[in-house]
Amino acid sequence: MGVTTTVFKGAVTNARGVLSVNIEVGSRVITLTFFAMDALASYNVVLGRDWIHGAKYVPSSLHQKLILWNENAHEVVLAKPRPFFINSLASEVRYYDEDVGFVCYPIAWLNTWA
Repeated sequence: MGVTTTVFKGAVTNARGVLSVNIEVGSRVITLTFFAMDALASYNVVLGRDWIHGAKYVPSSLHQKLILWNENAHEVVLAKPRPFFINSLASEVRYYDEDVGFVCYPIAWLNTWA
């Protein structure tokens, strides 16, 4: 397939496949590209920051929500209160396809309070 990622310790892993999926966030439906990886993970999917800006949401890390301005009104999408599992690993996927454009999905597992 030709798409590789580098995990936290520097090991290289090949993507098993690429899939475009329509995702509903608040009132918006966004098409995102996902890379299928053969890895042990404590999550089903990781979303990077590119989609937030592409969908014209304004993220608030402090308040853990996304804000979307629609004409004269706004919409708020709240984050999950405890989205992380205990684990420690980071990987970053970088892939360029002229038909799709640059795609960058940071993947991070965080050690957090459980």
